[in-house]
Amino acid sequence: MNTLQSVLLADDDADDRSLFRDILKDLGLRPALHTVDDGVALMTWLNNAKQLPDALFLDFNMPKKDGLSCLREIKADPNLQQLPVIIFSNSDNFALVQMMLDEGAAYFVRKQHGYNKMLKLVNKLFSLDKRSLADRKEMNDFVIV
Repeated sequence: MNTLQSVLLADDDADDRSLFRDILKDLGLRPALHTVDDGVALMTWLNNAKQLPDALFLDFNMPKKDGLSCLREIKADPNLQQLPVIIFSNSDNFALVQMMLDEGAAYFVRKQHGYNKMLKLVNKLFSLDKRSLADRKEMNDFVIV
């Protein structure tokens, strides 16, 4: 398995960022983890990065610039478009999920409530072979719950 060694988490909720960090630690995963708290900070970080992370975990609802705007900007930039973007959202709106698939996200992940559910979800995500993140998916493979 070719697991993620470097990840970027863009989420405006400090508790969600902390939970993600704690879960990685509890799972014994030690990727280089960088975090930003809004879409503007995300795009600044990406545009100044010397090396892109293996994956971006992107919250859909963020201030200043939302996840959809960031995804579109990333996929339009030749220097960033190969970055796998995993959308994190509380929404189960089918139209939103379809839009994220059409815009080039690698996966759509519904945030889980409760530590154990999130732990299982993050474990599943980090069990994926990072080479599969670039594969085009059908809807049933695109959504992870």
